[in-house]
Amino acid sequence: MSSLNSTLSSISPSTEIVRFQFILRLVVAVFGIPILFVGILGNTINILTFLKLGHYRRNVCSLYILSRSVFDLILLITGLGTRILSQSFGIDFTLTCRLWCKLRVPVIYINTLSSYTFLCLQSIDAFFVTSLSVSYRQKSNIQAGRYLLVSFIVIWILEELVYVFYQDLIISSDGNSRMCVPINSTYAKYRIYVVYLFLTTIVPLVLIISFDILTYRHLQMHSLQRQRQLLSVLARQMTMMTLFHISAVFLFQAPFAAAQCYFLTFGLNKEPVRNAQEQIIQQFFNILGYGIYATSFYCYFFSSKRFREQVWSVLPCHQPAVNRIQPT
Repeated sequence: MSSLNSTLSSISPSTEIVRFQFILRLVVAVFGIPILFVGILGNTINILTFLKLGHYRRNVCSLYILSRSVFDLILLITGLGTRILSQSFGIDFTLTCRLWCKLRVPVIYINTLSSYTFLCLQSIDAFFVTSLSVSYRQKSNIQAGRYLLVSFIVIWILEELVYVFYQDLIISSDGNSRMCVPINSTYAKYRIYVVYLFLTTIVPLVLIISFDILTYRHLQMHSLQRQRQLLSVLARQMTMMTLFHISAVFLFQAPFAAAQCYFLTFGLNKEPVRNAQEQIIQQFFNILGYGIYATSFYCYFFSSKRFREQVWSVLPCHQPAVNRIQPT
């Protein structure tokens, strides 16, 4: 009897882990696939709309939105798409291709850091545009915007290239076990606390919320002092679209940031069953975090009537009405 109990106790944890792994695959597929589809559709429409309208040539905020949509689209495909394939369908290219093992994370985080940077710059530009100070408003110009855009892209590429030298595909001697893991513990800690926790979690959240609050105060001052004529129609449209996007920040980025802070600091060294349970929660928040890259178009669409009209005007399915003179 005692041997039977010991056998059952030894089997039970592994059975629980298998069950939790199945739930994990289900969670990633159920939540990840809709976000991927919605994000690809929305960012594609964003890119087509801003390219067709051409506002990015003279408006800094439009330039940031267009650039961010491109990076968000790439990020959803390379980040969320490959995560769904590996965790839900067992197709993990990082375990079969050493080059992709080294390049996957740099590609994802070049796009992640660039996307957050442009979102922060978008909020900062809205703050400058809505200021009553002439000197502040002059800081919003297309030349400076292009310079900042290119500079930050180069900075993030250089920052992420180091990862290539500290990540490798480890294959066991018998060839049955493969792991794509960091080979330098110091750099692994740098990734956790500087890149994951600081650059892509805390800094964007603080900057976006702070400058959006300041921009809202500027708009209130415009209303009180009846200075709305200082803002062009395009500037007002871009500002309202930027402010409305804070809803996506609170809905997706804030919970993701809280989860990251917990799992990167306290979610370590737990028993296997508890670890399997927390992996489900962690992956749910990881998938939820991709929502901020997938919903920008929908935030803009619902916040601006003018943007809705512009979207309908550039869609291929839209047929503009043709004025015809009817004979009497």
